[in-house]
Amino acid sequence: MIRLIHFFVRQKLFINLLVVLVFLAGGYILARMNREAFPNVNFDRVSIQTLYPGASPDEIEQLISIPIEKELREIAGLKKVKSYNLENISVFVIEIEPDISDEQKRKTIDDIKDAVDTVRGDLPAGAEQPIVEEITFDTQPALDIAITIDSDQQNPDEQYRELRRTARELEDYIYDISGVAEVERFGYLDREYRVEVRPEALQRYRVGFNSIANAIRDRNFDLPGGVLRLGADEYLLRTKEQYRNINEVRNTVVRANLGGGGLRVRDVGSVYDTFEEAKILEHFNGHNAIILKIWKKNDADMLTLTDEVKRRLAEFENRIDTDRITIEYFNDYSRFVRVRLSSLIINGIIGFVLLGLTMFIILGPRMSFIVGMSIPTAFMVAFI
Repeated sequence: MIRLIHFFVRQKLFINLLVVLVFLAGGYILARMNREAFPNVNFDRVSIQTLYPGASPDEIEQLISIPIEKELREIAGLKKVKSYNLENISVFVIEIEPDISDEQKRKTIDDIKDAVDTVRGDLPAGAEQPIVEEITFDTQPALDIAITIDSDQQNPDEQYRELRRTARELEDYIYDISGVAEVERFGYLDREYRVEVRPEALQRYRVGFNSIANAIRDRNFDLPGGVLRLGADEYLLRTKEQYRNINEVRNTVVRANLGGGGLRVRDVGSVYDTFEEAKILEHFNGHNAIILKIWKKNDADMLTLTDEVKRRLAEFENRIDTDRITIEYFNDYSRFVRVRLSSLIINGIIGFVLLGLTMFIILGPRMSFIVGMSIPTAFMVAFI
């Protein structure tokens, strides 16, 4: 050890070059490190959720939870398995052994998915397929965007139609930004055709409400019809009869006779091209709004992504009527990163200056410079 120290003391040029290389490598890596609001955490947990509408907790346990538990017993690497049998739903929370390697954890998760796939065929007919999810922080929220429209110029349906169209265009625009994992929509209602029947028309034509509902259901479908072979050629047959516009709904035949006469939906009711009923109302600054929550990828830099999204928003506003439609962002999660980085840098500078002054008084200028330079060198080694 003494010889090694003497060697480094004699090789001043080598030591200086080594320090310079450490600073260059550390600075390069530091510049490429992602800045995050929250650390990426892997909880080593997997959840399994299975919906069975209308089932009691006892039925959930007997028909869903117990078959899944039997398959999970054969999997190695599980530390703890918790099951919750609630009304309409079965929930499993599986904890994986924290001491096993990442490769073994991935194999354990794949084994859990395979075990659930084995049970799928034995589930009750009314149960939905189980959903297996790994509980991680692979994505993080970055920014929220509110889209509002002036409510004094059109009827509510036309206002929302334009608002929805703008939100859809903005969503596609944001997905083109590198680092965006998902754009989650709030207040974005699905389109629907609403049919309002007239009771007096039902009585006059002697038709029941179920007949109208069944006629609409049987007319609106998209089903495969198999393969048609003609010689060496094969053709895939498919019936595509989903509704494309409101007139197709109005002209749906409810009842017909051999003479060519028929009763159509328009004869017994009115059809409206509208949207589903909102369960949650989204407002921003007192106006009806559609909210877009942007989630970032795990390998994306928080500050770079939010700055790029804000720049793209400014470009998108040039393409719309800003006198009627307003786009604003809020819940900027990058501000947490900026505040923390600013505090870290300020506290680091103050601490380094106070330490340098103390060492200058005690050790003198030459020794305090040497010791002071070792501190950022140690930081650069830590970054590497």
